[in-house]
Amino acid sequence: MYDLNLTFGGPNTYTTNGILPVIGGTAELICSDSGSVSSCELPLKYSDNTGANMTVMITSTALNSLPINNTNAYLVAYTPNNLLVGSADVYGIAQGSSCYLGR
Repeated sequence: MYDLNLTFGGPNTYTTNGILPVIGGTAELICSDSGSVSSCELPLKYSDNTGANMTVMITSTALNSLPINNTNAYLVAYTPNNLLVGSADVYGIAQGSSCYLGR
């Protein structure tokens, strides 16, 4: 599992029906001292929709900056309080988007 540091293409604030592009990112392996992800406890994908979500666009620049090499690769998003609020499949796509829980 990686800790991502994402670079956004504008202010990272909630805007109803707005799209905020992710234009870059770095990844740091955080779940294993050996560098093997086989010992990681991976979070499940998020599938809820409240109807008031924030969508983040994930650009090709951002995707290309991440170590995506597994056909089942996906991103998940957590709040500072460890609440899972979104996920997106990322393998084999040129660009994508992810929808995050809104309240």
